[in-house]
Amino acid sequence: MTTWIVVTFSISALLALLVLYFSGPKAWYWHVLAAVAALAIGLAPTPPKWNTPMSSLVVGSVFVFLMVWAVAAPFLRKKRR
Repeated sequence: MTTWIVVTFSISALLALLVLYFSGPKAWYWHVLAAVAALAIGLAPTPPKWNTPMSSLVVGSVFVFLMVWAVAAPFLRKKRR
């Protein structure tokens, strides 16, 4: 199970970086909104019916995607000429 977690979260982070690299950073408020959404998703209690390893993996990968996309944006700003 640990291998699936590492692979899934790594793919999620890499996908976020690729989207950010090819589309470029958006306005600052989109990245702040993504960070707030990631924290809301990560801190929200999971209903007992959905508390399975697969749902935890999906929620975790969405969290990682949103948080990496939000946090990495300032580092990929293009210099203006």
